[in-house]
Amino acid sequence: MPKDIVTNMITGPSIEKSIAPLRSFVNEPLRWGRLFLVGYLAHIVPPTGAKGLNLAVSDVFYLYKALIDVLTRDDKRGTEL
Repeated sequence: MPKDIVTNMITGPSIEKSIAPLRSFVNEPLRWGRLFLVGYLAHIVPPTGAKGLNLAVSDVFYLYKALIDVLTRDDKRGTEL
């Protein structure tokens, strides 16, 4: 922020200092037949937060790699239970 805005900013008392409890829960299994669950469908953390977004991107990345292996090399290790 520009310095003139910061110096003129009116602040109030901090009324909330607790930390939001976050849990990591994964639904299992993450697939049913050819349907795979990723992102907020697989985790209880929504994708709007940093943790949820990172989990969603990670899920898609690893599923992408596994599907490429299945389609190009017939290697099903990444998609098998």
